[in-house]
Amino acid sequence: MIGFFSVKAAVSSDPDKIKTTTDVFSFLEDSSYGSWLLGIVATGLIAYAIYTFMLAKYRRFN
Repeated sequence: MIGFFSVKAAVSSDPDKIKTTTDVFSFLEDSSYGSWLLGIVATGLIAYAIYTFMLAKYRRFN
């Protein structure tokens, strides 16, 4: 989401349109399905954390 807003600001050549994480989460929360979207984002972050921990534990280097 932050990347999307950064690209959007770059295309429009307006650096004031770059959003912080607080702005992005406020944008998600204020949308019509805010709690669902935040839940999906949280689930994705948790899944990525589990993936990263599993990768660190079971990765083999030759």
